Amino acid sequence: MEIQLFSLAEHTPEGFKSINTYGGVLPSTTIILHADSVEKALTFLRAYPASPRGVIVTVGDSFDSSPASSDFWHLVIPENNFPAVRRIAECYINTFGCDSIPKPDSYEALQSRISVLLLKAVEIRDNEEMPDKNQLLPPQADRTIPGVIFQFYIRKSGEYGFDYIRGNPPGTLGIPEDSDKILEDFVKGIPPEYRDAFYSSLDNAASSKSDWIFETPFVRSSGEMIWLRGISKPTVTDDVILFRGIISDMTEQRKTSKRMEDINSLLHSIRNVNHLIVHETVLEDLLQKVCETLIESEYYRDCTIMLLDDEGNTGDVFQAGIKNYLKDEMVSVSYTVCAARVIDSGNYFLLHDPGQCRGCKHLAKRGDNFYPMFVAPMKSEDRTAGILFLALSSETVIDTEGAVLLQEMADELAFAMEKLHTAVKPVKSEEKYRKLFDSSPDAMMTMEPPSWKFTSGNPSVLKMFGVS
Repeated sequence: MEIQLFSLAEHTPEGFKSINTYGGVLPSTTIILHADSVEKALTFLRAYPASPRGVIVTVGDSFDSSPASSDFWHLVIPENNFPAVRRIAECYINTFGCDSIPKPDSYEALQSRISVLLLKAVEIRDNEEMPDKNQLLPPQADRTIPGVIFQFYIRKSGEYGFDYIRGNPPGTLGIPEDSDKILEDFVKGIPPEYRDAFYSSLDNAASSKSDWIFETPFVRSSGEMIWLRGISKPTVTDDVILFRGIISDMTEQRKTSKRMEDINSLLHSIRNVNHLIVHETVLEDLLQKVCETLIESEYYRDCTIMLLDDEGNTGDVFQAGIKNYLKDEMVSVSYTVCAARVIDSGNYFLLHDPGQCRGCKHLAKRGDNFYPMFVAPMKSEDRTAGILFLALSSETVIDTEGAVLLQEMADELAFAMEKLHTAVKPVKSEEKYRKLFDSSPDAMMTMEPPSWKFTSGNPSVLKMFGVS
């Protein structure tokens, strides 16, 4: 596929045709369009009568990529790599095509594309600048690529290790750049339960001659836990398999993905609770089923609902899960520290560490059995009808958006409780009246308008008229 290069910029790079002096019409095929900014390129393309597609390239400090429109990708290429711009852009087009360019999408998909692009750029540069496969990469070039570039070898003899690892090993991995035991330091950072999977992934890629992609938690020498993704395309020679690729820090990506999972799980739980609110007619059944429904999610270890009466005294307690707080503790004379706080403030409270519960007798009884917890008042108008306690799994994170959604759910539950309580009152009044009616020694009868016929009588009436 012949791809033509055009430039909108004032200074036209070597190999590009300047649109300002170009006499012909842009082809309605695939092109590489250089511009000072992606905005200028899109403005030009929207006004142009032809409909080309391809890649918009701009100069930047480091590699990056993203969808620019439905017909164009946007690549940011460092200036010292710009001489290879045609080959880099062609690699990108051959990898992803231009037929179904998505709208700006998830961070994960974008990061995956960037990794592939960088890997191909490394291969291009290696082929041009590194005839000797064991030669180290030029240090200056490394600094233009985010992440860490590595070359890992596996020989037929069974020997394996890193030829080099360049870029910013101290910043990314916490490994000194001049370390003489790179592999040992790297494997040491992989948690023991992930090491077998790491070695297996290398064996599988080597035996099948396929691309190697591996994700793992990694503990830096400072003790900080991050997540790494390695991606490489193996090269096979007579007696060695070389893995050249990139290791990137994907911790923020994992956090973003985890947050979306948490929010989706929360919305699913809230939907199920709302279903219960609509269909349940018995207060006790409603509250118990709410607790059981919420812990069906892997994100919540325990749910406790503690009711309060009009004077603020603790009433019934409903629970499901690991039951962090026992019922007899919940209904004791004094509130828990967190319950007192939400009652006073009228707002939710997130417990992240035991220090926030200082002085709490319940925490003392639990010892080290502490889990992050969401605590919220269940409010209906100006009255706090109860307290909702949700013990979270150790990896669950509730941000402000999630906490507000849970608080709204708690308030909806309180409103439903009030409606059920109001509906129960007439039933109880009727039962009380019936007992008084039947037990009265006086003859009592009921009549129904408009005919005013007798409809019922108590036992004293029956006795007075001699009716058995």
